[in-house]
Amino acid sequence: MRQITGRALSMILALTLMLSAGLAVPVMAGDDTQSGKQPDAAEILQPEGSGQSQQSDEEKTQQPAEIKTKTGKTKALTPAQKEAQEIKEYGKYKGKNAKKIPVITYHNVVTDRQKRSERYRYDSIVISKSDFENQMRWLKKNGYRTISCEELYLWHKGRIKLPKKSVLITLDDGRFGVPKNAYPILKKYDLKATCFVIGSYTMNNKPEYMKYREMKKIQNDYPNLEFQSHTWKLHYRFSLDKGVYSKVLKDAKKQKAKYGFEYLAYPYGRNNDQMIKAYKKAGIKMAFAYRQYGDGYATRDQNIYRIKRIKVQGNGSMYQFRSIFRY
Repeated sequence: MRQITGRALSMILALTLMLSAGLAVPVMAGDDTQSGKQPDAAEILQPEGSGQSQQSDEEKTQQPAEIKTKTGKTKALTPAQKEAQEIKEYGKYKGKNAKKIPVITYHNVVTDRQKRSERYRYDSIVISKSDFENQMRWLKKNGYRTISCEELYLWHKGRIKLPKKSVLITLDDGRFGVPKNAYPILKKYDLKATCFVIGSYTMNNKPEYMKYREMKKIQNDYPNLEFQSHTWKLHYRFSLDKGVYSKVLKDAKKQKAKYGFEYLAYPYGRNNDQMIKAYKKAGIKMAFAYRQYGDGYATRDQNIYRIKRIKVQGNGSMYQFRSIFRY
C-alpha cells in the first residue's frame, strides 16, 4: 500500500476541518492531474458532483449504439434513399451472380387442424402451418438468402449481384393466415417475404382477409415482411380487352395513393400490354405473373412487368418443394 506523506496527511486534516465547518474547498492551481502525475492523497476528497464529466463521457460512448439501431429500419427512408442503401449493402457480394432466381408463391397458411378440414383438405393453394414451417426451416438451414422485391429489381437491372442461393418468397391476397401463421414463422427464422394485398379488402377489414391494423403492426414490428400491390379492387376475371387501360390505371392510382406500393402481382397472373402500359404510368417498377401466364424462374432477360413465379403446392411433399431449388 502506498505510504501517505506527512504533507499529505496535514492537507487531509485541514480539508476535513474545512468541510466540517461548511467552508468551500479551494481548487489549487498547478494540480498534479493536469500534468498526468499520480494524484496525491488529498485529491481523494472531492465534493459531490465532481464525477459529472465522467458521466458525460460514458453517455458519449453510448451514443453510437443508438445510431446502430437505425441500420435495420428502412421504412422511414424515401424510395431513392432505400435504393441507394440497398445498392451499397448488396453490391458488396463478390461471388458468382445468380443466373435465375425462384420466386415462390403461397396464398394462405392455416393451422394443421384447419388444413385437415373439408374446406381446405384438397385446396392446393392453402398450406398447413407445419408444412410451411418445415419449408422455411429448410431454406434457413441450407443457407438460402431470402430477398425483397427491391433486391430482385436491382438484380434484374444489373445494378447488384445476388448469390445462386437466392429466393423471393411471396404470399398473394393478404389472407388471414398471413398475420396469424406465416408472419410468426418468418420472424422466427429471420426470413424476408413479400405479401401482395388487395388494397380495398385490407383497408375495409373484409372477413377472411388480413385487417389493416394487422398489416400496420407487422410493418412496424418486422419490416422484413413487406407489403405490395395485388390491385386495389380488381381481383376478379374482368375483360382484358375493352377499356382495360383506363380501368387498370384508375385502380392503380388509387392503390398508389393509399399505400404507395411500387411492385405488383397480377390477379391470377393475367396481364396484357395495355395493363403493363397503365402500371408503368402509375409508377409500378416491376410486376409478377403466375401459373399459365408466367410459370418458372425469374431471369434478367424477362420483361420486368412479366416476372415468372413458381406455385408452392399446398398438398405437396418436402421432396417436391426441394426440387424447386435443383437447378
